[in-house]
Amino acid sequence: GDWPENTVFTNNIFHVAGEAQFEFKGMRKNVFRNNVFFGKIGNIPEGEGNLTVDPGLVGPGSGGDGIDSLGGYRLRPDSPCRKGGIPIDGPGKRDFFGNPLAPAAPSIGAHQTP
Repeated sequence: GDWPENTVFTNNIFHVAGEAQFEFKGMRKNVFRNNVFFGKIGNIPEGEGNLTVDPGLVGPGSGGDGIDSLGGYRLRPDSPCRKGGIPIDGPGKRDFFGNPLAPAAPSIGAHQTP
């Protein structure tokens, strides 16, 4: 298939329990910025504001069936991702868990914190 071009990856958490490898093959002109990478990840993309730290998730990998089982992907109070994001265009109104977004000071990841 085709590889993405001119794509911006911003404010994401890439958390790996085992091992993973980024492969860029046909990707061109893509930007990774202000993301957190944690675990045994090879070929981590360079980018402004990217960090390789424990994102401070409540209980990663603890999810089961249904959205209500995914609370382990919320940020702990001591998470470096809290308010660590950068504003993006058109972020929507709510996070994955239904919390209102703070566009001026977003958190990194799917959980926006007050």
